[in-house]
Amino acid sequence: MQDSGLPPEVEQNLEQLILRAAWLERRHFARTLSLYGLTAPQFHTLNVIRAIGGRCAMSELAEYTMQVLPSLTGIVGRLEQAGLVTRERSTADRRVVLVMLTKHGEAVVDEVRQTRRKQLIRTLSRLKPEEEKQFISLMTKYLEALQGELEREEQSEERRKVAGV
Repeated sequence: MQDSGLPPEVEQNLEQLILRAAWLERRHFARTLSLYGLTAPQFHTLNVIRAIGGRCAMSELAEYTMQVLPSLTGIVGRLEQAGLVTRERSTADRRVVLVMLTKHGEAVVDEVRQTRRKQLIRTLSRLKPEEEKQFISLMTKYLEALQGELEREEQSEERRKVAGV
C-alpha cells in the first residue's frame, strides 16, 4: 500500500468519515427507494434504461449495470410485475430480449431523482456557498481517484485470470 504521507490518526479518521458517509447515504437512499417499493439494484436498472434511451437489450443492460444475466433477469421480472418495464423479443433477432421503460417507470425514475435532489439540497444547505464549491471539487477528485483505483484493480484481476494465477 502506498504511503499517503498523512499521520496514521488522520488516515484512520478519514477512513471512518468515508465509511460513515457511505453507510448513511446507503441507508438514506434505501429509505427513499422503499417509498416507491424499489431496491437499489432495481432503481439502478431503471435509471440505466432511462439514461440509454428507455430501451435496450438485456445483454447491454447487464453490461451497463454490472449484473450477471440471471440476477438481472430476476430484477427485470420484478420491475415488469410492478409495471415499470416491459420485455419483448427483438424482431430482428429472436434471441435478443429488449427491455423498455413504461410511462409509469419513467415517472417513478423522475420522482425518485427529484426526491433525491431535494434531499441533497436540504443536506447541503448547511454549507456556505464557498464550502459547497470546495465539497463538490473534492468529491469529484475523490471519485475520479476511486474509479481509477477500481479500474486498475479490475484490470489486474483480469490479467491474473488470463495468466491462470
